[in-house]
Amino acid sequence: MSEKNPLEWQLDEKEINNDELFKEKLFSAWGSARDQLGVPNNYHFAEILYDALYNPGKIKEEDVMDRPGFDRKKYLMNIIDLGEHIIPNKEEFILVIKRAMTSGTKSNECLYDGAKDALREMAEYGPIKIWTRGDVYGISDKKSGKFYPGSKEQIKKSAVAGIGDLRREIAEKKGLSRKEVVEVVASEDKLPSIPSILEEYEEKGITKVFLLDDQLGNIQKAIKEGKKNENIEIIPIWVRQGIAKNKIPKNSEKTLEEFIVKYNGVDSIKNVVEKLESLGVSREEKVGFICDYDEVLASDEKRKEAQSDAVKSILKEKGWASI
Repeated sequence: MSEKNPLEWQLDEKEINNDELFKEKLFSAWGSARDQLGVPNNYHFAEILYDALYNPGKIKEEDVMDRPGFDRKKYLMNIIDLGEHIIPNKEEFILVIKRAMTSGTKSNECLYDGAKDALREMAEYGPIKIWTRGDVYGISDKKSGKFYPGSKEQIKKSAVAGIGDLRREIAEKKGLSRKEVVEVVASEDKLPSIPSILEEYEEKGITKVFLLDDQLGNIQKAIKEGKKNENIEIIPIWVRQGIAKNKIPKNSEKTLEEFIVKYNGVDSIKNVVEKLESLGVSREEKVGFICDYDEVLASDEKRKEAQSDAVKSILKEKGWASI
């Protein structure tokens, strides 16, 4: 893929310790898999990471997806000192790393402060659909036609984070089924699920649905999709956490402050119930919620650290690296 061999990449690289290089390799592999497929996929991520750790010279050119501000090729091609180790079978490695990235990650430590309390209070107003996009059922690469299995990451993350326990607690208190309290709606593309969510809410007699997302673009697309259902009003709450908190459409005539007002912006998940109260929402009204997971309930930065720790830990446990 390059005129340089892995050793030459190593010589070009300024001093970087193994721990830093490991993290760079990990998220260069993760980002490349995501950008190649258009959505995160832990199977393909693990394939790329395997070569980045054990065979950096064999990484396929099409598997390295650089983008402005990133130099993934440099880190993926860089030789890393793994210490005393054995080289695992690639398929076993993929399965183990997939598990580390999902159920093996301490997702309960990735939640934003106050996230579970906010969910508990929101449930007093109405049912909640956790609407999330990620590595769930698998995806086909449009170019090669190869299918990459999913890992149900979004579903497992919410379970490990304790959201299942929370909904059980609320369901028992209210005498409802768990599904009527909180339900995870996850897929590789979350937008197509909007009509079915609204249809389900309409059957319950709900006419107002509050949409919580960290990305303004997602909110705008969901509102547009939701207009097909004339019996339900989608009311946005822009939860301004993470890297998209100040991102507004390019060349817009509106200011950031105007978008914040229009889309009911809040600076934290902790402020959502306060926003509901300011909008005059009563607990006696029939309302529902569509709530994003990443960067609304859980911090992406915390997720990265937790997944890095989980992968490093299992590599040491298996004897596949001594970093």
